[in-house]
Amino acid sequence: MIEVQTSEGSVAFGDEDRSLLRAVLREINQASYLLEDDAAWTGFPELLAAVRTERTSADTRVEIRAEQMKRLGELAERTAEHLGADEFRTRTGWPLQQAQELAHRLTTPGEDKR
Repeated sequence: MIEVQTSEGSVAFGDEDRSLLRAVLREINQASYLLEDDAAWTGFPELLAAVRTERTSADTRVEIRAEQMKRLGELAERTAEHLGADEFRTRTGWPLQQAQELAHRLTTPGEDKR
């Protein structure tokens, strides 16, 4: 289970959001040569490892704190700028706009978190 801790409580990811998050994490990891010097990179390798473990172990729970989600959003934005919308979709199978909407929902207070 993957949960994001927001200012309004904990939000569990559904199957679609987990799949999208994994795709975004893969692309951020692929762009590590651009991002490793960024302060937002702090903690990313550990988060990636935890999410990978969650995929293969049903009893694993991953909690993403609000500040981690904010840093993850910054890394995702830089990765998306580097790739562009078409390449992002080609590589992940997801529209860039959908990834941006998920990040917005999870990092903006008062948004519908479903």
